[in-house]
Order: sequence, then structure tokens, then C-alpha cells
Amino acid sequence: MLSGPDLMDAVRSWLAVKAAGMRSTGVGIEVKEWFEGPGPGAVQLTFEVSLKAAEIMVWEDGNAELVFYDFESRTEIPEHRDIRSGADLEDALRMTASWVGEQP
Repeated sequence: MLSGPDLMDAVRSWLAVKAAGMRSTGVGIEVKEWFEGPGPGAVQLTFEVSLKAAEIMVWEDGNAELVFYDFESRTEIPEHRDIRSGADLEDALRMTASWVGEQP
């Protein structure tokens, strides 16, 4: 099972591989990390292009919240994921990035 610091490292590793290519196609990327306080730590990635954005927040315990935004239609689509494996994480990250036009 992928969890804790290993899960956070896997998110960072995925971003390290993908970030340059995404930015070269005009995708804005914002990264936030939370590791203070009584709860589990988390990494939040936000990807944005002119009319769309997507966020994924992954907690050390394997919970993940994805939100897809379409600014033109003013649509917000939330989705919950349980990340238990590398394949689960890859699928969630790929889906989030593809919302803003990034090819897997």
C-alpha cells in the first residue's frame, strides 16, 4: 500500500517528470504542501489554462480530492479518490492533468 512519506514523494516525483512539459504547453502549475498540525500531511497540485483548471490534493493517508473547473460554463466537478497504489495515484494525476489538455 502506498501511503505516508512514500505517497508524498510519489506525487513530487510525478510532478518533477511532467512539470517542464506541461509548462511548455502553457499550463500554469501551483504546488502547496501542508505538513504541520495534528492531521496527515498533504500535497496540492493546481493546473490551469485559460478556460479550465484542475486541482488534486493528496493526503498521506491515501485520501485524494480532485476538482475540475470549467470557467466558461462555470462548472465545478468534485471527485474523491482512495489512493492505495502507484497505479491509483498515476490514474488520478493523469486525469487531473488531462482536464487542462495535458496528454498522458
